[in-house]
Amino acid sequence: MFVNKKSIQSKSGRIIWLGIFLSYILVGVGVYLWQSSIVKEGKKEQENIVNKTLLQQNKLLQEAMLLQKDTQAQLEKIKNNEIDLNTVKIGDKLANGMTVGNILKEGEKKFVEFTGSIVVSGDFNYFNLKKSDDPFSAYYGKICLQPDKESLIKIPKIESESIPLCFSNVDIAKNRFGPPGNQGKAIVAIDNFRLRLGDAFPFDEAELIKTIEIIK
Repeated sequence: MFVNKKSIQSKSGRIIWLGIFLSYILVGVGVYLWQSSIVKEGKKEQENIVNKTLLQQNKLLQEAMLLQKDTQAQLEKIKNNEIDLNTVKIGDKLANGMTVGNILKEGEKKFVEFTGSIVVSGDFNYFNLKKSDDPFSAYYGKICLQPDKESLIKIPKIESESIPLCFSNVDIAKNRFGPPGNQGKAIVAIDNFRLRLGDAFPFDEAELIKTIEIIK
């Protein structure tokens, strides 16, 4: 049988070159896939970094907003002369100009005393009823002022609620507001304010310094 050596060599050469060509293609495809995987991993890592950064930014923003809200609340309390029993101490100065002069405790009751005068107004009542069923019997013989909205801001307090402010120098108050049973409106100057805590019937005390106006 006749075999054409040149034809065989030619075919072998083409096969070799085809193999080399295919190997280059395979290598190229492999490199492309490898690079693609690196790019994908890089993009995924970048996305993770971006997501983590956004989460951290949102967390910091929320913390900043909470801090701002808390700061505003604290500033509002300071402005309204509200005190914190856990942190108040002698020498603390309030926005109304008063200074904490003393902190006392008697059994279940606690007192915070302030020095410094302020002007307050509201409805006054010279309590003279003393009956067992009278809800105001605890105030019998006292002359008290129910501070109005503007005065409530000036007065030292734990919470923003209006309670009777009774005058500690009763004899002077009787001369100014008597006789017993009198009611009306008044503008007065007070000093030596005493914040009382633990009374069954809550009330605060202050020394009457001056009666600016009384409308009976």
